[in-house]
Amino acid sequence: MFIFKLLKDFALYLGGLLVYSQKHSDGIIRLLLKTIITAFTSKIRLKETIKQAYIIGYKTIPFISIIMGILGMILVTEFGSQGVKITGTATEVGGPYLQLIVRQFGPFITGMMLANRVSTSISAEVSAMKITDQIDALKMNGANITQYLIVPRFIAGFFMIFILMIYAVLVAEISGALTAKFVFNVPYEVFINFQFVEKSDIVQGVLKAFAIGAFIPIIGVYSGLMSNEGSKSVGDSTTRAVVMGLSAVGVIDLVVGGAIFIFT
Repeated sequence: MFIFKLLKDFALYLGGLLVYSQKHSDGIIRLLLKTIITAFTSKIRLKETIKQAYIIGYKTIPFISIIMGILGMILVTEFGSQGVKITGTATEVGGPYLQLIVRQFGPFITGMMLANRVSTSISAEVSAMKITDQIDALKMNGANITQYLIVPRFIAGFFMIFILMIYAVLVAEISGALTAKFVFNVPYEVFINFQFVEKSDIVQGVLKAFAIGAFIPIIGVYSGLMSNEGSKSVGDSTTRAVVMGLSAVGVIDLVVGGAIFIFT
């Protein structure tokens, strides 16, 4: 009886999760389309966009540097150890490692980190504006909320997240090369090997980067706009932004990777 009850509870939870995901995914996609249309049909607040680019991009660099640097050391150490066990040398690690970073770990891990930091930051900011009636005040003054509030964060996030992913790949490659040199005595010119990186790998990484860059800022804004009155809603909005952001990164990685595999 306990097992049946457990299965029933799991089924109910899964059904509720699917309904919740469907409800919010529709809202996020509608907000994304509305933001894109507004970005092309209205004047862009350049000063605010640059400010948001600084917040999203520059302040995230130390975070990405540490995480991707550590990731590069871990992966090369693991790959190199296996290479030594199988072939007696780690000289062949560089090519497959770079391919994996460009195609998978670069956009995926960076997207996870940015979903954690960027979406929550935007969500908390927008949520605070809503519960303090700043958004209502803007509407009463005739401001276009999409143009005034969302478009600058979307444009800044879209381009800066893509740049940050390129930076993350470079950090991981440098970290990996240093690890290979000092741990396995693999020369830099041997480790940095583009032989395994194909056009489809680059296309996959670029598509994932642009898709994640489009959705992460929108998820942050959407989550913030859903806040109700009270300071507790700020915490709820950031939690919601993390969950939806991480889920979006996983779905984007799966869909883009699957599509590239099928059509190439």
